[in-house]
Amino acid sequence: MFWETKSSFSVQPKYGVISFSNYLHIIFVLFLLPFTLALEAIRTFLGLTESISPAYTSKPRKRRIGDALIRSSFPALTAPEVQWVMGSGLDVYQKWTKQYKMVPTVDYLDCGEGVGTHLLWIGPKRTDKVILYCPGGAYFYPVQEQMLKFWRYAQMEWEKQGLNIGIAVLLYSVLPEGEFPTQLRQATRAIEYLHSIGCEPSNIQLVGDSAGGNLVSQVLSHILHPLPSIPPLNLPSSTRFRGAYMMSPWVSLVDSDQWGDSFHAKAYYDIAKGVENLGPIYLAHVPSSFTPYAEPVRAPDDWFAGLDDVVDRIMVSTGDEERLRDQDVVFYEKMKEHHGNAVLEVQDGGLHDDPIMDFFLSEVPLENTLTPIVLEWIAKGFKG
Repeated sequence: MFWETKSSFSVQPKYGVISFSNYLHIIFVLFLLPFTLALEAIRTFLGLTESISPAYTSKPRKRRIGDALIRSSFPALTAPEVQWVMGSGLDVYQKWTKQYKMVPTVDYLDCGEGVGTHLLWIGPKRTDKVILYCPGGAYFYPVQEQMLKFWRYAQMEWEKQGLNIGIAVLLYSVLPEGEFPTQLRQATRAIEYLHSIGCEPSNIQLVGDSAGGNLVSQVLSHILHPLPSIPPLNLPSSTRFRGAYMMSPWVSLVDSDQWGDSFHAKAYYDIAKGVENLGPIYLAHVPSSFTPYAEPVRAPDDWFAGLDDVVDRIMVSTGDEERLRDQDVVFYEKMKEHHGNAVLEVQDGGLHDDPIMDFFLSEVPLENTLTPIVLEWIAKGFKG
C-alpha cells in the first residue's frame, strides 16, 4: 500500500529518520485523527463524496471504517514519519509473533555486493511446499501486520484441507536505503536459498501484492532477460515455478492515467494514496533501458515471450474500485499473450489490496469475495 503525499527523501538518508518537528507533526496528526475520521465517516456513510459501486458500500461497516481510518491518517504524514511510526519490518514481525504467541523464525541471507536480507517465516518453517511472499509498500514501507494476518489465515485454511504450506516473507530493502535493483537481487537470492534447503522450484509459488507484485514481475523478467548487474538464477534447467500470483500489482509508476480513467476516477475511496509521488522517486534509480523491469506495463509486446516455460500458472487480481485497475488489466493482457494458463480476477467493489485490508481491523475475512478465489487458486496449484 502507498501512503505518501508530501515529501521525498532528499534530506533523509536513513530509514525512518525524523526531526523534532516531524515528531511534533505526528502528534498533531494523531490529535486531529478523531475529528478527521468523524468527518470521513459522515462523508462516506451519507454518500456525500464521489459515487462508488453498491458492491463497496455493502461491505461490512468495520471494513469501511478501516479504509476511512487509513485515508484520514497516513496521507497526512511524510514517508519518513510513516516509517518511524511503523518501525522496521523485523519490528512488525516480532511484535506480531509475540502478540499471537507464535515462534519467530528468521533467516538472514547474504546477497553479495554488501547487500543482505531476511526471510520471515509465518508458522512453521516448511520446505516441501513454499510460498515466497513479497509484501507491498511502494518500495518505501515494510511488511505490515494485516499482511501477516492475511497469510496466516490462509495458511490455517489450507491446513484444514491437509495442505501444509510454508510461507516465507521476503524482507527486502526499501528506500532510501534500497534502490533498484537491490530488491531484485534479494528476491533471487531468496529463491536460491529456498532451493538450497530442499524446496524445488516446482513447489514454489511466488506471491506479491502492490509493489510486491511489481517485484514478482521483476523476477519473471530477470529469468527471461537476465539483468547484467545480477547473476542469473542458479537453479536446475528446465524447471518452472508452480505459480505466480500478483494482487493489485503496481506496474505503472508514472503517468498512470494513460492506461484508463481509474487512476483518477477512483482516487478518493481507494487507499493507494500518493503513488504518483513515490513512483518517480523509485524510477530515478532505474536506467531507461531497464524500464520493462520496473514498469512491466510499458514492456515491448514480446517481453514475456517464453513465460510459459518459467511458471506453470499465473493469476492477477485487481479491484474494480481501485486506482490501479486499468494498468493491472493492461499488464495482465501482456502476459496472457504469452501464457496459456493466466487468469485475471477483477473484484466487484474491490479496493487496492482488498483481501489484505480486511485484516486491518479484523482477524478474519469480512465477507470478501476475492479471498476464497485466491486461496482456492493457490491450493489448486499445490494439489496439482
